[in-house]
Amino acid sequence: MAMTVKEQLEKLKKSAASIRKAAESKIQVGISLVEVSLTGGGLAYLRGRFPTDDEDGNPTDELSVAGVPVSLAVGLLAHGMGLIGAAGKYSEHVHNIGTGAITEYATHQLYSMGKKAREEADKEQPATQGMPPRSFPSPQGGAPGFVPHGMAVNSPMFTY
Repeated sequence: MAMTVKEQLEKLKKSAASIRKAAESKIQVGISLVEVSLTGGGLAYLRGRFPTDDEDGNPTDELSVAGVPVSLAVGLLAHGMGLIGAAGKYSEHVHNIGTGAITEYATHQLYSMGKKAREEADKEQPATQGMPPRSFPSPQGGAPGFVPHGMAVNSPMFTY
């Protein structure tokens, strides 16, 4: 049985509505990604561009106002506004800004912890980079200690 023009039109409308709904969902994910990324990246840029000075007047890698990290303050404030509904229908966007800010704060803190741990580990162990390689049999059949052409002596293959 053939469909009438009216039935075909209704089927087409339902199909278009389904496609529009799927597209809106994908677009919302993209908008969230941009909001979170730009907030975190923007605050990281500000941290590097306008650092807080230490007590000796030297710039640090911190960005704070009255001793409070700006990214943490922005994140907590934005999430608070979103939770109490101060942004109305835009609360989801305010939460995204808060997430980006808190992510920047957490990333910076963890980066600093890793950097400090690396510096402490470097103090405990002497550096081995630049040492000549140990003798090893060459895959080309050369004498032990032969370094194949094009292979750097301080390449990762030769670090101990």
